[in-house]
Amino acid sequence: MLRYEKILYLSHACAILKNGDVVYKLYPTSRNIDKEYNNALMIRDLPFNKSKLIAKRKFNTNQAICYEYIKGDERDVDIEAAIDSLIFKEIDGEEIQQDVYEKYAFYASSLHKDILKNELPKAHCYKRDLRRRIICNDQFPKESVIQAIEILNKLPTGDTLLHGDYNISNIILKENQPYAIDFGSTCRGPKLYDIAKFVYKVSFANPLNEVNSFIKFSRKFEKEFIEPIWDKILLVKGKQRRLLAEAYLRQMDVSWGEIEDYLFILKFTNAGDKKTQNIKEFKKHLHKYYPVIDERYLNDLSKINGTSRWSSDYNFQPSKPDTCLGSD
Repeated sequence: MLRYEKILYLSHACAILKNGDVVYKLYPTSRNIDKEYNNALMIRDLPFNKSKLIAKRKFNTNQAICYEYIKGDERDVDIEAAIDSLIFKEIDGEEIQQDVYEKYAFYASSLHKDILKNELPKAHCYKRDLRRRIICNDQFPKESVIQAIEILNKLPTGDTLLHGDYNISNIILKENQPYAIDFGSTCRGPKLYDIAKFVYKVSFANPLNEVNSFIKFSRKFEKEFIEPIWDKILLVKGKQRRLLAEAYLRQMDVSWGEIEDYLFILKFTNAGDKKTQNIKEFKKHLHKYYPVIDERYLNDLSKINGTSRWSSDYNFQPSKPDTCLGSD
């Protein structure tokens, strides 16, 4: 029986549940689970801070990867939460010193350097998924697709271990030490690709479109407080993310010019990505997790409380005490 204390994260791709010292990353189908499990298995004993793989298990029609639970610091659970907490301070007129961004950039860069010290020649090459995404991108004319493929082909291959999705939401802070999570995109390649992807995720991707943005605040809080200052939030968040990215590059001793081609490919492959834009769209995906989530919460997501993505204030509860799925 899969038991859980609370749901840490929900998206159309997975649900992450916590029970004691174990995190269950639950997939609605077998899609992608083998890939992530094999990645986590390959890196389990490598010398860097991470949420370690425990096992892969099946619960009814759902499959889960079990990881060690990393309890983040109360205020700064992850770097994303820490940086986002600065938005409202700056909007309220508080001056944010540059050394704050240097501090969080140090967490990101120091852990990333430890990851990039390793080689993983048995992992698939980073170019494989990028080439597929370029070819499948229907947002650009054929000439642009050919140009992107040519640029990709000229980039080095490499055997360096790449996290593949190294970004501020995947860096947990525990007792002033950073820990990496989420190895679904782990691959091998040149270190500059992983560095460029971090910068891309911080500076160019729009984190406000992530699914959890729509269950991060209660609807009442959004309407009364968030919506009137939405433009300011976007402006300040963009500025703060840029400062973080620049501090990170300095500490990695990498220039913007060195990652220019990688950023071009990342922008090209992510152009036109569709994100869940509203509660109604988000609810369409939740049927995949029955009976993981109590149905009464699906019927009225507007009652969800809390202002932190990792807060227990989401108020999701199992349908029965400590139980959500059948025998494994």
